[in-house]
Amino acid sequence: MLKDDFYHIIFSSVEADVLHATLTVNSTHRIFQGHFPGQPVVPGACLLQIVKELTELAIGRSLRLIKADDLKFLSIINPNDKDRLAVNIHYSLTDSMHVKINATILKNEDVCFKCKATLL
Repeated sequence: MLKDDFYHIIFSSVEADVLHATLTVNSTHRIFQGHFPGQPVVPGACLLQIVKELTELAIGRSLRLIKADDLKFLSIINPNDKDRLAVNIHYSLTDSMHVKINATILKNEDVCFKCKATLL
């Protein structure tokens, strides 16, 4: 939904149920016209959507958010900074086809977003 429009994957790899990805955010995306004019900030909902989409790529199927146990927005991501974002997602599949994730998004090695969630 947001991939290749709002953000672009520069690098990704999956090893032992952990996805590592490097992304850039499209600073000219129309969402920043309203969030916020003159002081753009990547919306928290977009960060959660990025994590969901990357988890879908890692496991090879569509998912929907069932439960967000813990969401922490620790610092603002300004798309004009042109910094690359590092995404790390630890995931596990349950017998009932649920996917439990523990994800972080970092900018310059500083954690900006953390979440624990369940997807189906």
